[in-house]
Amino acid sequence: GPGPGGGGCGRGGAGMDGKFPETISFRGTVDGPRTWEVLKAADILAVPSHSEGFPGAIVEAMAAALPVICSPAGAIADVLSQDENAIFVKPGDREGLAGALEELINDPARRHTMGAANLRLYREKLTPEKAAVAIGEIFSKVISER
Repeated sequence: GPGPGGGGCGRGGAGMDGKFPETISFRGTVDGPRTWEVLKAADILAVPSHSEGFPGAIVEAMAAALPVICSPAGAIADVLSQDENAIFVKPGDREGLAGALEELINDPARRHTMGAANLRLYREKLTPEKAAVAIGEIFSKVISER
């Protein structure tokens, strides 16, 4: 999303009471070719949504081997595991989000381990090819039950 105040990109942790003045970038909506540029430059993806299905941004971050900080909304908690490939924070918990960011910013080995777990999970279950097979199986099951 657009970050603090809904206004697009910016730097600094303004939404976090200035706790991370130079280490966090709010990128707003990023799509198209810029997506991979931003992901390659990133160390962490934070998606502290109040409600979600399963965000494409998380799938893209997993493909880029990034650790994820997110709320366990929607199907997120069905796919990701706390501390294995994500740190879950409650929606609206600014202190929890700041703490999770601080943890990962200060622990490169943990970021690497979580990112590697995300890339592995992406390759095992979430590539476009795997998703197409899973959707096909769902349709086949529904049709056969008619």
